[in-house]
Amino acid sequence: VSVDADQIEARLAAHFSQDEGLKAAFLSDEDFFVHLARGIFRDPGLQKSDKRRQLTKGVVYGKLYGAGPETMAKTAKVPFEQMVEVVNGFDTTFPGVRMLQKAIENVAYQRKRETGEGFIITPMGRRLPADDEREYTLVNYLIQAHAAEIFKQNLVKLDAIGLGDYLMLPVHDEIVMDVPRDEGDEVLTLAIESMNDADNYFVPISWSGEVIDGAWGSKYE
Repeated sequence: VSVDADQIEARLAAHFSQDEGLKAAFLSDEDFFVHLARGIFRDPGLQKSDKRRQLTKGVVYGKLYGAGPETMAKTAKVPFEQMVEVVNGFDTTFPGVRMLQKAIENVAYQRKRETGEGFIITPMGRRLPADDEREYTLVNYLIQAHAAEIFKQNLVKLDAIGLGDYLMLPVHDEIVMDVPRDEGDEVLTLAIESMNDADNYFVPISWSGEVIDGAWGSKYE
């Protein structure tokens, strides 16, 4: 049984930034990145198969990882000018993310002046310092660190509800369990229901998964 967090970095970005457009995208029934791409490109007919969806996805994660348009363009293998237009469209349509970045950088600079080190503090109290002159990376630190905190809390939760003996392997935002064949569907449902969180964040933190008949690695073949 394999269970994954659903776009947890982007969901936490929506939570921390409280951007109304991102929140609306997660609360809608349509594909998250399609919803974003339709707003950025002002094309209500844009579909999931459209290449602009993938371009939008690259911008979202590029933003969260602290990448600039040049790096995003190289990763997406598109002209720099084209990527700049998409980034500008994202910033205009979803301004909360840029505001979050600036707010975190400003707090880091203030702390650096006061203590000699720029840092952020995660919701669970961990103190994460920025490398010298790279305060812009702290948005990524905050989101990735809290995603890890949520992940670890859920490992403890799965053990508490009796699934501890099945836990085999954590892989980034994926939890792999080794389960008797006749219990796979039941365990998957129980795990997802116990980890989904619709109460503590501005958008739901949700999980999805599958029962794999055979070795876990076969899902990547």
